[in-house]
Amino acid sequence: MASIESQIESLKAQTGSLEANVINMVCQHIVVVIAGRLEQGLKELFLEHVRTSKGTGLDRAVTRLCGSFQNPKPEKIFELIDLFDRTASQALREEWSQESEEVSQTLKALITTRINIAHQKNRSNNVTIESVQSFYSAYRTTLRRVDELVN
Repeated sequence: MASIESQIESLKAQTGSLEANVINMVCQHIVVVIAGRLEQGLKELFLEHVRTSKGTGLDRAVTRLCGSFQNPKPEKIFELIDLFDRTASQALREEWSQESEEVSQTLKALITTRINIAHQKNRSNNVTIESVQSFYSAYRTTLRRVDELVN
């Protein structure tokens, strides 16, 4: 499977030759992929942290929480980080409410868009290449920042 970045670049290169509805469909697909990879990436980070942190006693709880972890809006991310380190969770909350509010808002929009696409809540889920690029950037920033905080 092509990387998300290569999918975005390929789509950008072909925009002149594709109809708008085709571009929208591909963008919707990429949104679902980004949201899914964000979810899986966060689960992997949290589970890796538990595996490498001997004696925390959180193994079962985190494994159970990760099993039902879906649609990772910022609040859900904060709740999971709270299990490991309340200070780190609070730092991320403050960071996202001040300096990097855009990341938090973009994550919320990503997950809301994914839900709308998957559940057909809005028949005109018009997703642009620009929004996909913004979602991808927030995805990368989030995984990098959470990794720094928990590992």
